[in-house]
Amino acid sequence: MGKKFFPPAEEFKARLLKFFPYTASVWDEEKRRRVEGDLLGLSKDYFFMGEIAGELVGNIWYTTPFDMEEVATLGFVYIKLEHRRKGIAIVLMEQVLKDFLAKSKGFSCIYLNTSMDNPAHEIYARFGFKDYNYQGTNTVMRLAIPTEQEFDSEYFFWKGKAEGRETHRGDLPKLEALFNRPGWVVKDFVRRVIGTTPYEGQFVEMMNAVDKGYSYSLVLENPKGIIVGWASVTFRQMSYQVDFLVCPEYEKQTFELVEEVIEKGKATNLHSCAAPEDVAKIRILDLLGFKSERIIDIKIGTQDFPILFFSKSNHKISPL
Repeated sequence: MGKKFFPPAEEFKARLLKFFPYTASVWDEEKRRRVEGDLLGLSKDYFFMGEIAGELVGNIWYTTPFDMEEVATLGFVYIKLEHRRKGIAIVLMEQVLKDFLAKSKGFSCIYLNTSMDNPAHEIYARFGFKDYNYQGTNTVMRLAIPTEQEFDSEYFFWKGKAEGRETHRGDLPKLEALFNRPGWVVKDFVRRVIGTTPYEGQFVEMMNAVDKGYSYSLVLENPKGIIVGWASVTFRQMSYQVDFLVCPEYEKQTFELVEEVIEKGKATNLHSCAAPEDVAKIRILDLLGFKSERIIDIKIGTQDFPILFFSKSNHKISPL
């Protein structure tokens, strides 16, 4: 019933692109890129296609970074309306997880984003996915191996000094792991990633902004290939918004990461944001020369978040 498609297999591309419904979202173009193999060398994209009597009736996709297969993002789950409730999604999920778990070694985790009232939520839970982050009815689910606790304690543990590099589209699973980890409240203010907001479509939006030239982004990657920090500058309303997120184990490298993204992004007239409880982030902004201007309540979903707004003139920054 199921067929595995790894781009750029020509015999499957046209069928799969025609099969996906139009969503009027950033995912339409992203699907095309991944199906056509535009990201070869950056990510590994696997499509599991369900067929009945030669008709394509369902699909599930997952992606891992090109250089490691311990973290993955699952999505593009679609079963034709007239073929639902036939067990197609269950068969495809079995194949997906068997494939992913055969590749990943030791500690691993696969993420997905759904809603609590989506019928597929029950299917994901059946396969061991657990709700991880909530925002309204939206939830990030994940399956962590061997356990959630062991994955969390091992994955971001200090593994040597990290190095900065430019962000690319293959980083989706690595950044999803970082952004969903409990920590700072304000993560990517430009894309309203605050609190437990997921980071999938927002990641695509960020990369689209990079491609169009009005954003610049760097990641901090440790010797094991794990992204432990991220920063970006985005041009908006005649100024640059500085956003960044670094896990506590690598906090000492935050200053140099943010300084580098400002310099390489040629950013001037700088602004940034943090929640009052983002103590470590506020400390970095202070060291970078940012000054607090005001505090405003921002509504994300049904929740109000008090947000501190900062600005900075472009005088010379003193290192730690």
